[in-house]
Amino acid sequence: MIEKLLKKYSLITKFNWGIAAVLLLLNFYLYSRLPQSVPIHLNLFNQPDNMGGKMIIWVFPLIFVVFEFFFRESRINHLSFISLRNNRMIKIGLLILQLILWVLILRSYSYYFTLI
Repeated sequence: MIEKLLKKYSLITKFNWGIAAVLLLLNFYLYSRLPQSVPIHLNLFNQPDNMGGKMIIWVFPLIFVVFEFFFRESRINHLSFISLRNNRMIKIGLLILQLILWVLILRSYSYYFTLI
């Protein structure tokens, strides 16, 4: 299963553009409806434990674009000091990090919809 994911690494990272576009559209819908102070971090029980200004929602789509830009497969493959085995491990680590980002940020958006 890991090998299949690694073969689709480029496609998976490009998926970030789609997520960023959807989040951007959601931001236009949510921004005027959200209170001035919104949660910027949720604990394990989906309860806010840190608040911030609602402008933070504009950062979330950027996170996905930056991730795709810096961690695209062509950049990783061109690092000459990385062996093939380490390249594989880096991609696995980045896929895990990406999955965590997807879950945390999309979880925040689901909470934002409860605020409106």
